[in-house]
Amino acid sequence: MIEIDGSQGEGGGQILRSALALSIVTGKAMCVRRIRARRSKPGLRAQHLKSLDAAAQISAAAVDGAHLGSCYQYLDWQWVHYLARCGYRLDLSLERAGFFPQGGGRLQANVFPAGEISPLRLMERGELRGIRGVSIACNLPQHVSERQRRQALRRLKILGCGVEIEIDTMPSFNKGSLLCLLAEFENGRACYFGLGERGLPAERVADHAVDQLLAFIESDGCVDQYLADQLLLPLAFAGGASELRTSQISQHLLTNANVIRAFTSAKIELLGEVGESGTVKIKPAN
Repeated sequence: MIEIDGSQGEGGGQILRSALALSIVTGKAMCVRRIRARRSKPGLRAQHLKSLDAAAQISAAAVDGAHLGSCYQYLDWQWVHYLARCGYRLDLSLERAGFFPQGGGRLQANVFPAGEISPLRLMERGELRGIRGVSIACNLPQHVSERQRRQALRRLKILGCGVEIEIDTMPSFNKGSLLCLLAEFENGRACYFGLGERGLPAERVADHAVDQLLAFIESDGCVDQYLADQLLLPLAFAGGASELRTSQISQHLLTNANVIRAFTSAKIELLGEVGESGTVKIKPAN
């Protein structure tokens, strides 16, 4: 039984999600204690419980102690793209969007057997080729998505590249909005988003996404900080060593590395300071 301290590092749900995946892949039993213990609302939240239920169903696992205590576009545009480059095969579809705090979203994922998993080397992103995005408002006046789009286009003019942002909507039981931006470079890409909330002007939603994207461009990262964290586990099972240059070494990344080390003999090296750009080196156990 592998014991995992759920309060370590950033102390969030990423610890549980990574531990679940690794437990299934390696066949090793595990126990996670003090889940999200240092958060304002400790214990499992609804999204963590759903992850646990899904993992238990696909692996026929026995689970004890499970009780209550992102945006789709990022997964579809960024995460799936890089998993495909590694050799993992899956597709996603969004049946219904769920916005905080009501939730109610429904996403379908089809996962196919993978062959050989390829390592990745993403160190130099090259020139910026263009930016595409989508502005979405659900059960809100259309001007909300239009204002988000207009603000993003106005601020991104300084980059001097092509920028295309579509206006769209999604089925949802509740109100919500988002703006998602994907910057494509010669050898990499970065994806950032802003989420609407009650009392937050549409322009500020756009600013949140644009601010993050501009900060990435000012760094020397080849992949954004979210992707570096999410690629760590898949690349721990690749057929060779991988190397990534990320715009920011996050607490999520540090915590995920510790969880992977607890389950496998993969060697993970993080070069850089937390909050700064850095290099991630992954050498699988095999």
